[in-house]
Amino acid sequence: MTPKDKAIQLIDAFDDHAESRISDNGRGFDKKYCSKQCALIAVDEILNNNNKIPGNVSGLHTIENTHYWQEVKQEIERL
Repeated sequence: MTPKDKAIQLIDAFDDHAESRISDNGRGFDKKYCSKQCALIAVDEILNNNNKIPGNVSGLHTIENTHYWQEVKQEIERL
């Protein structure tokens, strides 16, 4: 799956659970914005825990995996 496809999939997955919100300062956030923020949090969790993948002796998988998720994060931010 391409990083862009994964970004869309993640945003869509959170879209079912997100709601439009009004912040404390009265600024509104639409549902899509909230879905994107949730997707970014999920990707950050994956990136922050990527080095803890069991069985990865060489570190190559971690590097490739990190690169993929960084691209997914960039795609989420672009959407």
